[in-house]
Amino acid sequence: MPHSKDHFIDFRDHASSLWEKRYLCGDTPWDKGQAHPFLKKAFQNTLLSSPSLSAPLSVLVPGCGKAHDVEAIASLGHHVIGIDLSPSAIQAAQERLTPLSSQQKIELKTLDFFLPPKKQYDLIWEHTCFCAILPEQRSLYAQSAASHLNEQGKLLGVFFISDDKCTEPHQGPPFFAHIDEVQDSFAPFFNLLSHSPVDSTFPGRHGEERLFFFEKK
Repeated sequence: MPHSKDHFIDFRDHASSLWEKRYLCGDTPWDKGQAHPFLKKAFQNTLLSSPSLSAPLSVLVPGCGKAHDVEAIASLGHHVIGIDLSPSAIQAAQERLTPLSSQQKIELKTLDFFLPPKKQYDLIWEHTCFCAILPEQRSLYAQSAASHLNEQGKLLGVFFISDDKCTEPHQGPPFFAHIDEVQDSFAPFFNLLSHSPVDSTFPGRHGEERLFFFEKK
């Protein structure tokens, strides 16, 4: 049976408390203290292959945590907005990046990605947010992503991939997804431009990630 809107609102309230508690107690194994090793290569290759994108871009990073990816994207010359449910994560990111914020055009906010957006962006960078939500929320994530993007806006991201479909709730987060599940989640709202292996990543993640590039319909 499909879940109601109220179900998702209740879950997001729970999720906000959950992620905040984990940041407060330092239980954050996904935080590697640096940006994803493939990020800069992914951005550079994407800009070269997509004539409709030209720097500087406005980039949204949902579930940004302590904003290591935000910092790396800003260093490429883009205006980056990082959002997260955890106030502690955003506070830590602000304390670390405040000296760089004005120079590198970084904004950091405690915000729910599933709420209606107040502005739209050229591109969304996805890394560790899609895998942190329940599998049943994936279509809602894609719909929200589309609402945050300008016309012909793009979503570029590293997704955690498994050969098996539909990870059970007790097995995550992170919740891995089959390639078909990623494509099916985004298909109503996006056109798939490409997907390819991630050839440089953190130790222990080799073979578990794939780069997807979507364009808003």
